[in-house]
Amino acid sequence: MALRLKDADHIVSHYTFAEKRTGECPYSTIFIILAEIGRFDKSAEECVTARDRLFYWFRHGTEFTQMPDWLDDPESKAQRIRNKDKE
Repeated sequence: MALRLKDADHIVSHYTFAEKRTGECPYSTIFIILAEIGRFDKSAEECVTARDRLFYWFRHGTEFTQMPDWLDDPESKAQRIRNKDKE
């Protein structure tokens, strides 16, 4: 299976610093994690993990007039989906 470079499940990149002249990375505790929110294209219904819900909020937060319940209680939406699957 080929790796899809642009999909909503692979938008987080991890970078470490290296000394330019030697290429050494002296401290493994110095790193940056970036999330390319513009590539996150899941619908609200597809967001079942806490990470998905957070990314959805970052991307669509300005569209809400109040904080959605599922953001306050992240397990509630996941539980509703699990219960729906059992029906």
